[in-house]
Amino acid sequence: MSRYGGVLRDRVTSRLLVAQSISELGDFVGITALVLLAYTSTGSVLGSAAVYGAHAALKVATATWGAGLLDRVPRRRALAGLSAAGALIVGCAAVVPNLWTALVASALLGACRTASYGVQAALLGEAVPAGLRGPALAVSGSINQGAQVGGILGGAAVSLAVGVGPALLADAVTFVVAAAVLLTLPVVAQRPAEVRPRPLDGVRAVLGQPTLRRLAPVAWTCMVASLLPETLAADAVPREWVAVAMAASPFGGVIGYLLVGRTTLLDTASGTLRAQVALGGVLITGAAVVWSAPSAATFVTVNVLVGLMAVAMLGVQTAFIAHSPPAQAAQINTTMVASVGVLEGAGSVLAGGVAALAGVPAAYLLIGLLVLGMALAALRRPSGVVVRPVPEPAAAPM
Repeated sequence: MSRYGGVLRDRVTSRLLVAQSISELGDFVGITALVLLAYTSTGSVLGSAAVYGAHAALKVATATWGAGLLDRVPRRRALAGLSAAGALIVGCAAVVPNLWTALVASALLGACRTASYGVQAALLGEAVPAGLRGPALAVSGSINQGAQVGGILGGAAVSLAVGVGPALLADAVTFVVAAAVLLTLPVVAQRPAEVRPRPLDGVRAVLGQPTLRRLAPVAWTCMVASLLPETLAADAVPREWVAVAMAASPFGGVIGYLLVGRTTLLDTASGTLRAQVALGGVLITGAAVVWSAPSAATFVTVNVLVGLMAVAMLGVQTAFIAHSPPAQAAQINTTMVASVGVLEGAGSVLAGGVAALAGVPAAYLLIGLLVLGMALAALRRPSGVVVRPVPEPAAAPM
């Protein structure tokens, strides 16, 4: 546990993880409340779908036009300000609960979250020694996956028990508390951009860096795969199993992130790609198993394994932090977060369409072949260690 012990003792990583735990505790309750608000306002699942669509709507705009500005603002101030903005957004939706406030709140929250993840990645690169970044991201991933499990199993129950308004206010409180924690982050020296960044500089930086260009498709396909259970559960299992089936993949993710975070398996590009090959194999095998022995228990088991193996994202995150120039770190990482959000949505639509036409096993098979094909193609290129091209930061004061 020594790798995790260092993460918990570090002033930067420990505070980021505490803030994330508090904030994401309310996030899934809040988004569930917005979904229920949209559904009750429209009487249709289209209202619920619109909330998720709105959540992704501003991500690209944030990465294109706003991300460059994030590198010009002190990291601590940016993180606390984004968290406070989240509280204001959710609070307004709680005070004026209707369809339009739900959609606007969801879109603005998506933008805030995208920006926040980019700034956090930049801060990890500037203030945290490389040896602690992987374990820190592993704990962060486990927190996120655990919050998804709690959100899926308990978010709707909380919203239905206390009402949409109180649920949103509770979410707003978690944003405020998280902002207070973020304000206790130590001040870290930040290298300002020498020139004002252009809107698509983040995309150009990713495409111009060989390791990032090689690993970006891993992030896209990995997230599409991890969302398959949530996308297809309603068609794959009886109604009483739907919540368990949807929570199976993030439950496996909690275990997978904690296990791999204790190792150095994903410290190289080739290691990350091999993990993605394993995920493709699990998806293809799972498709065959679900087709040959269809049952709710089989589907849940397959999805636990999918979540367990969908850990290549950890290697991608570590590489993006290592290869991002300090003056452009927030812009590059925000661009990646936004692209993942957009493409995982498109992948979910693709998987849903295939499942409707040919069945759930066919969707798993298609995504499995996509994951496996991209990983094998990338492995054929020259391999290399995910090295640090930027100066090693000193550890933050204890």
